[in-house]
Amino acid sequence: MYPVRSVLRFQSSYTAVVLKDNRIYQVKSPSNEKVFFDTVDVWLQSLPGTPSVDALVVSTTESEKKQKQITKKTPTKKRFHVPNRKISRYGCALNWGRHVYSCIKLIAPALLADEAIMDAYNAFIEVMSIEYPICVYSPRGPHKYFRGISLENHDTLPVQCTILNPLYKTPSELQVTKREILAVYRAAYLPLYELIKLSIVPIIETYAIEVRTKTLVAYNTKLLMKVIHKQNRIRVAYEYNMKQKDYIVKYYQDIIQQEKNRKRRIFDWEVATSEVATSEVATSEVATSEVARTSLQPCPVCATPMCTSTCSC
Repeated sequence: MYPVRSVLRFQSSYTAVVLKDNRIYQVKSPSNEKVFFDTVDVWLQSLPGTPSVDALVVSTTESEKKQKQITKKTPTKKRFHVPNRKISRYGCALNWGRHVYSCIKLIAPALLADEAIMDAYNAFIEVMSIEYPICVYSPRGPHKYFRGISLENHDTLPVQCTILNPLYKTPSELQVTKREILAVYRAAYLPLYELIKLSIVPIIETYAIEVRTKTLVAYNTKLLMKVIHKQNRIRVAYEYNMKQKDYIVKYYQDIIQQEKNRKRRIFDWEVATSEVATSEVATSEVATSEVARTSLQPCPVCATPMCTSTCSC
């Protein structure tokens, strides 16, 4: 008759609560008696004046009110079923689905208002959520957005995939299984790609080139500064070594010059010997001059100067 946990009040003195099986539990009365009754009619008969059901004030519980509010709520609004970061773990196919959504949000956020793109993306995520023995990795590097979106230069998927082998299949069987799984993924992604490729692929390619240029210029500039710094250190060390070598060369040149200019010392005992030798030389010179003088005397016979020892007269 009444919902469970409904509150029944008669005047301001009597209050009861409806329990399961329509039993009544009196919680308030002038005598403060708490009594159980089988039905509402039995409880009314115990009240003074035996009031009718119309004299009761009935109030429902908060849970009943919440249930009514839930039934009155409008249907939920459609939205993108973007995988959670925890769910799209490393190697999961949902990781690629999250990557596609981040590309659309970054490059062309206006596309998120299109319901056709929303439906195609949700259908794509529904296929990606099926567990297959394959790992799908999100692209990385300067071209990660372009590689994760474009299908122009790819026969299957624009991301790297690795097939697992839980059942120990042969390599040929694994290749067949991989092709079948990639065909399913490509068929699920193709409708979404057809809707976004004209708006997002050219912008992504330009963005990828800019990011690549910026990254490579910064990286090569860093390497160039390292080489220049190393070159300066080598130059300073080379100049220091050259100064040391110049000093050593000058040192040896001075030693060689000193050795060339070095003269023999003359001792005291050599001075007297030199004087005797000098006197002997003088005596020999005098004798020689005397011999020459006598040898040049004229011959007494012919009166020509000639040596006496060789005179022919």
